[in-house]
Amino acid sequence: MRRVTIYLPEEIYAQVESAKSWGWGSRSEMLRELVACCFEDWRGRTQRRRLAMGYQEMGELNSQLSEESMFQDACTLDEYEEYIAGQS
Repeated sequence: MRRVTIYLPEEIYAQVESAKSWGWGSRSEMLRELVACCFEDWRGRTQRRRLAMGYQEMGELNSQLSEESMFQDACTLDEYEEYIAGQS
């Protein structure tokens, strides 16, 4: 385990000190768990942000592909209907 020194604003330090009474074994234990939780939350938000950017970047391409597919389906349907009409 590595030792790290940090400087906290007075209001945050006061919150840390008051949180010690919530059943934490030590201030260090509490801060380790809080930092781990923050990193986990941060990773999740970062992944969601990357996914959102990917969906936005791919939106135009997905729209074009959808339109092309719909056009192809319509052509296929027209050809099928012409085939069926010719069979009658």
